[in-house]
Amino acid sequence: MAFSLFPKDVKFHELFAEQNRMMIEAAEILQDIFQNFSDVPSKCNAIGEVEKKGNHLCREIGRKLSLTFITPLDREDIHELNQAQEAVINAIRSVAIRIALYELMELKKASLDLVSTLHAMADGTGKMLGCLKLKKDPDEYTKTIETLKLEADTILLVALGELYEGQNGKADVTMGTIKWTHIYDRLETSINLMDDLTHVIEGMILKYV
Repeated sequence: MAFSLFPKDVKFHELFAEQNRMMIEAAEILQDIFQNFSDVPSKCNAIGEVEKKGNHLCREIGRKLSLTFITPLDREDIHELNQAQEAVINAIRSVAIRIALYELMELKKASLDLVSTLHAMADGTGKMLGCLKLKKDPDEYTKTIETLKLEADTILLVALGELYEGQNGKADVTMGTIKWTHIYDRLETSINLMDDLTHVIEGMILKYV
């Protein structure tokens, strides 16, 4: 029997599904932080652990790709999807880091709305990956995610306006304002990266289905 150092049947669809589950888990924990503002350091650490596992899986996917000659998807697409999902996990972690460091006394409702939207978008990307594997039309999920993205843009604009307006219509540039500006910025980055991921998956589906 011939021996080969190169894996012959790497299940990239399953690896991407596992990576996506990690991404959704990170989004779920973040949502829990904003819904139940308690035990925050422990929950932020949990997101950090998810990120570590995600980083390991990202490297493992890259390693397997480098050792595999025949792949079910183009090599460039595998690399792009791997990096896109990893970027979202890292972005979610960056939100958690700031929540842990800033020692906020309370959270703003708009931030919960944004995190809930982020989680819903993450769930939608998981369904889109299922469509990619099964070679099905993802139109239902892409439209839902597109709507969520537009809603998030509106929520963010209103939230920033309220943040800087302060009380009695006077400009408010306190340390609290600066902290929330950073949090909103990281939330916006996370949502934009999630939107980018949606387009990556959609492009792959159009190519292979």
